[in-house]
Amino acid sequence: MQFIIKTCILVFYLRLSPVKSFRIAVFATLAFNAVCTLVIWLVYCLQCRPLQAFWDPTIKGDCFPALFLYFFPASLVRTLRTGFLRFQVID
Repeated sequence: MQFIIKTCILVFYLRLSPVKSFRIAVFATLAFNAVCTLVIWLVYCLQCRPLQAFWDPTIKGDCFPALFLYFFPASLVRTLRTGFLRFQVID
């Protein structure tokens, strides 16, 4: 859900400014957002070994701790980058 919201905001930024350097920054942020979302999704889906332990609690397996997934630092960086881009639009 955050991916869709951030993508909508960034596409809106593209409509606001014709400045080439700003548009490059927005496209770079869009790419970073997409890559981070894909990585977070893969980490979430592949967090257990064996993979069946993710959805079947009867199978013993090793999984990442839940706190690791909640505080994934890329999410914070994506949010801050999207927020700071609006200051360039205002100038």
